[in-house]
Amino acid sequence: MRARGRLRIVHGRNWYARLIARALRMPRAGDAVETELVVMRDESGERWMRIFASQRLDSRQYPVGDGDVAERFGAIEFRFHLEGSGATTSYRQVGVALVAGPIRVPLPRVCAPVVTAREDVTGPGTRHIDVRLDLPIVGPILSYAGTIVLDEVVS
Repeated sequence: MRARGRLRIVHGRNWYARLIARALRMPRAGDAVETELVVMRDESGERWMRIFASQRLDSRQYPVGDGDVAERFGAIEFRFHLEGSGATTSYRQVGVALVAGPIRVPLPRVCAPVVTAREDVTGPGTRHIDVRLDLPIVGPILSYAGTIVLDEVVS
């Protein structure tokens, strides 16, 4: 699948949040950032390539029992339970872990990053997305939202 759109990207307001966003190479803030999403399927799941202006943010998504999905950014794995209601899909985070090869170390909630995400079908081939990353104590690190248009299916 390939999609394009313009998203509003916001970093946290405090200097800790902005420093963390920069250190993690998060996309730069902006009101209408040209964005492309390419999702490629393989035998183990999906590779998600997000390109915000010229900055890439890649991850892997794969199923993890009971209909849940995991998304991995480097050594950090987020696990979500997908909740659908009509044209809306919400990603409810159910866990976070550090992963190195076969070793998976769950992070306690008090120090784990929290991702909230939602996708709404807004018309034929269009989706409104809303994603937010928070850290305990620090608060919001990054959020992005806007409408994307699905271009094509990529295998």
